[in-house]
Amino acid sequence: MAEDAVRQEFPEAPRAAPQRVRAVADQLIRARIADRLGPLLLAAYALLSALGLGAAGLSVLHRGPENLGQQLGGSALARPVAFVTDLGVLLIGLFALVLLGAGLFAYRSAAIRMVGVLWELATFWPRAAHPLAAPCYGERAVPDLTRRIGHLVAGGDAVVLSGQSHGSVLAAAAVLQLPESSRARVALLTYGTPLGRLYSRVFPAHVGPEVLREVGARLDWRWINLWRQTDPVGGPVFGADTGATDDPAAHVDRRARDPAGLLIPPGDTVPPKIGGHRFAPDDNLQRAAGELVRRLHPPGGDDGFRG
Repeated sequence: MAEDAVRQEFPEAPRAAPQRVRAVADQLIRARIADRLGPLLLAAYALLSALGLGAAGLSVLHRGPENLGQQLGGSALARPVAFVTDLGVLLIGLFALVLLGAGLFAYRSAAIRMVGVLWELATFWPRAAHPLAAPCYGERAVPDLTRRIGHLVAGGDAVVLSGQSHGSVLAAAAVLQLPESSRARVALLTYGTPLGRLYSRVFPAHVGPEVLREVGARLDWRWINLWRQTDPVGGPVFGADTGATDDPAAHVDRRARDPAGLLIPPGDTVPPKIGGHRFAPDDNLQRAAGELVRRLHPPGGDDGFRG
């Protein structure tokens, strides 16, 4: 199925090496894993939470697993229950060590780099929400960004606020903090954003569709979001196809083809790299930024610009 999608996306696929087509198809599969495993992970989390709460309640009543096993089946049942309980405690400690090791090597492998994504997802929220977590970077970054934008706008500049990956979350939060006097001179460019794919699903009360629409409305919909099918983290904010061309949100998300092609370009020795979640300055970003600059620039005006 993934290879069929590659052939539909790239007309030159029949002339490309099979290994090249397979590599792009594999990236598409990896990018879709999070979407397919989402319901399964949610069910597993609910089951583990129910089991954990049940075990905690029994322990408070002095009816822990071992005692309960003794009452229900005597020592024949109590011993294996005690063994499983002790094994679970050891596995929890081992899991913590695995996370520590994964953090140390988080930027040495594309797969383990996902640990960093989850870390940023958790540390975005203030410690008031989870006091035992690491310090929250958003508490400092968002006010600083808001003040910087206000300073530039007060000096007569227009600002294209550009945010990649979790930086797009900070940018959206900053837009919601801007006063009305500043918002008229600000546009938003996001790419590789987890706003719709992760934050809106995991934290719907705080980053749900209504909040995301509020971000667009406050900027009079001067917002472009670039996304790729090969990106395992980022994606569209309002959906790949909202189904309503008169809806301003339908014009925010724009899919960027990745890679740029399957064949080796003239004058080069290797085919274009598969970007995935890594965005580098390219024609898509330049066109999007240029469009936002034109939308900020009033007819006949000679305003400054900061990006």
